Amino acid sequence: MLNDQLLTEFADTFYGYGNFQANYWLVGMEEGGGNSVEEINLRLQTWERGGKRALEDLADFHQQIGMPEYFRTKAKLQTTWNKLIRIILSHQGFTPTTDDVRAYQRDKLGRTEYETCLLELLPLPSPSTSDWLYGAQSGLSQLNTREVYRNHFAPKRVKAIQDQIRFNQPRYVIFYGANYLEWWQAITNTTLIEEQLGKHRYWKGIDGGTIFMIVAHPSAIGITNSYFHEVGQILKEVE
Repeated sequence: MLNDQLLTEFADTFYGYGNFQANYWLVGMEEGGGNSVEEINLRLQTWERGGKRALEDLADFHQQIGMPEYFRTKAKLQTTWNKLIRIILSHQGFTPTTDDVRAYQRDKLGRTEYETCLLELLPLPSPSTSDWLYGAQSGLSQLNTREVYRNHFAPKRVKAIQDQIRFNQPRYVIFYGANYLEWWQAITNTTLIEEQLGKHRYWKGIDGGTIFMIVAHPSAIGITNSYFHEVGQILKEVE
């Protein structure tokens, strides 16, 4: 069984990786992983040892939970991260190669001292939206089912992410996953313009000094690297 007290603290206060002062915020629905009770417990214990911070260092945390392959010299590209990195590098004027993306993932993505903040709408890692291990391994009523969990946490975290955006005023907030459009719109609380980009769509808007974009999920069917390169270029044009 999972440690319900620690699990509650984690779900209520952990938001992702990097730092809130970063220029680029990348916001997803939930983190992958959480394939077993053992893995979840290792994540919880690692987080507790690190001081129960709202944001962890992506590389340090994953190395401690036994996933160093994404941060070695010849780093394995992670499916979601590598597409999001392409947006950033394209926005910065690069035509990113695989080696450029690999270096950024290894050295800069989600690091406490660099330019990205990786946040999740929902706090607990899960292999997919069709999996739900927590109901059987926890006594917490808010985790009985995935639906109960989402209804409990999503509204609270929308408000918390909104508050962090207002306080920190990041320059770019990029949400990924069009299936969660209603939640992304709730966070932005501003008018977003829908556009077509090849076979996929994106949304863009500005509120104060923050540019918001909603893009297709990196694992969407038929998605290509060029879509994310073009999103980076569009981000420059919106400025």
